[in-house]
Amino acid sequence: MRTTLTRRLLISATVAVASMAGITTTAIAGPVTATPEQCGYAQSRHNIGNGEITGDITGTQGRPGKIGVGYAKFGGSPVTIKMGWENSAGVRFPWNETRTIAAGGGWFGPVWDSWLDNKPIRPYVWVVGAPNPIYGAPVTASSC
Repeated sequence: MRTTLTRRLLISATVAVASMAGITTTAIAGPVTATPEQCGYAQSRHNIGNGEITGDITGTQGRPGKIGVGYAKFGGSPVTIKMGWENSAGVRFPWNETRTIAAGGGWFGPVWDSWLDNKPIRPYVWVVGAPNPIYGAPVTASSC
């Protein structure tokens, strides 16, 4: 778990610093396929304009694992958000905490223990007061 959070923080910090420095970055619009060295880890990253939603799964299909959600904000006004994820049946798993995130900031912590199957999950950010969440790209647990 510590490795996953560290990896997510390093990736997001790099993107945030590049953004503040005026360096253009290209976000991956869909799931990232695990290489053999990353067996047991999968991540999706989705640019939503002023920020990026990440979904992380640590573990392999058919076993207990961890699902994490993160959000890095690149620009715009501060927003107060909740985060969570949704399974393939449409059931949402919210994190019952809100945070106000300003440009250059992020929230990289909610992690759920969950049984991992072969179906994708969708991480989301829900701006407090908005009628619906904003979804990130789907991510599926590694099968290796």
